[in-house]
Amino acid sequence: MKKPGTKPHRLYELNGDLVTMDQLVAISGIPRGTLYARIHRYNYPVERAISCKRHHLRTRGKLYAFAGQENTLVAWSGICGIQIETLAGRIKAGWSLEQVLTTPTPTQRSRGVVNNFASASGTGGGSVAQERAEIEFSANPEKTSP
Repeated sequence: MKKPGTKPHRLYELNGDLVTMDQLVAISGIPRGTLYARIHRYNYPVERAISCKRHHLRTRGKLYAFAGQENTLVAWSGICGIQIETLAGRIKAGWSLEQVLTTPTPTQRSRGVVNNFASASGTGGGSVAQERAEIEFSANPEKTSP
């Protein structure tokens, strides 16, 4: 007997029988949220919703080398702070690995975050960098116009 005020379970037609979402989950082994999205968001027929296997990223376990490191997309996702789905979508779209890993997402751009890769070491001055500044200034600098 149902509690007062509770909604009845929505029923779905499957091979001529009426079944609940819980029964569809038990039959298919597919998570409730996935089935719900397939039926209600993507308008799959119930038979198709339970017969499609869950999609996994085809990049799982594959190693990608960049900046002297070799990692899976899951690891790169953690390093650069970009969701794995975004990384996989960029690869599928034909982006270079450098672009995939270093192009900030719109959210990262608004926060000012570019990536989490280690910054380059050194001063950028090459072999002529000095310990202390030895800069000379002329008393009468020549003015140049732009």
